[in-house]
Amino acid sequence: MDQPTRDEHEELKERVKKLEEQHTEPIQITVERKYPDRDLLQNLSRNQDEHAKLLIAHSRGINTLQASIDHLTTDMNGARADIISIKATQSDQGELLREHGQALAEIKATMATKEEIAEIKATQDKILQLLQK
Repeated sequence: MDQPTRDEHEELKERVKKLEEQHTEPIQITVERKYPDRDLLQNLSRNQDEHAKLLIAHSRGINTLQASIDHLTTDMNGARADIISIKATQSDQGELLREHGQALAEIKATMATKEEIAEIKATQDKILQLLQK
């Protein structure tokens, strides 16, 4: 292997020196860590508390409505039973009315009119007079 010459050696020295001069100072970096503002955290906490209270109130309202719906459902079941009973009664009464209508028609068919009653009375009066003689 060939040994570098004196000139080459000086040249290399010069290059190293230039490289060392090129070396820059370290850059200072400041990292700022920002934490949420205390007031902001308190506002968020208050908002969360308010939302929780509203959610509880809403849940209670739903429970009340559910109880009302259950009550109405029970009432509707009773009303349906009453309607079924009324329909059965009306059906029975309709049949009774038809029977009474037939009986009334039979009575009307056999019942004497005023004129017929007057004739019968006149006949009875004649018979009574004849019997008295």
